[in-house]
Amino acid sequence: MSHFYTWDKLAKNSARLNPKTRGVNYPATPKFERILILPYVGTKSCLVKLQAYGVTQANNLHQVTLLFNDCEILTGEQDVSLWDYFKIEYKNEVYYVKKFDRLRNPLTSRCTCKDSFFSFVWYQYYRGHCLYGPPPKPYRRKTTTRPPRNPNGYIGICKHVYNAWDYLKREGLTLN
Repeated sequence: MSHFYTWDKLAKNSARLNPKTRGVNYPATPKFERILILPYVGTKSCLVKLQAYGVTQANNLHQVTLLFNDCEILTGEQDVSLWDYFKIEYKNEVYYVKKFDRLRNPLTSRCTCKDSFFSFVWYQYYRGHCLYGPPPKPYRRKTTTRPPRNPNGYIGICKHVYNAWDYLKREGLTLN
């Protein structure tokens, strides 16, 4: 099932949950490492896998997976402007992918952090259809003293996915 949630829409929804600590007010993620960028020519999508170094969860490594849809992918050697495309070599093939646009490319994402799991994953999968991978494990509340993390059911992203855009921008993989 296709969806229409771009990075920009997901970031704005996250800010609606709590504007003081989310969206542009998310704390910075100190370091990212690129694991993989894999273009899928047939489905016009591009998979980006990153590792984010966590701060709040005892310096854990969080796996951030981003699948950008509606990507323009050219195969073989092309005479293209590097202002609009970036080059990927995978299994002795050369691909040119049009740089990601946060306003145009629908995004399917997943992060392994607890905030993502407790705040957004269920809604991303069942309401927004923008969660990468299998459905989340069922969650049963053990306490009733704390209010729900996302009472309005906003479809959003955690700080690692939010800050991954800055990393992609620094690496020259985005238009804006």
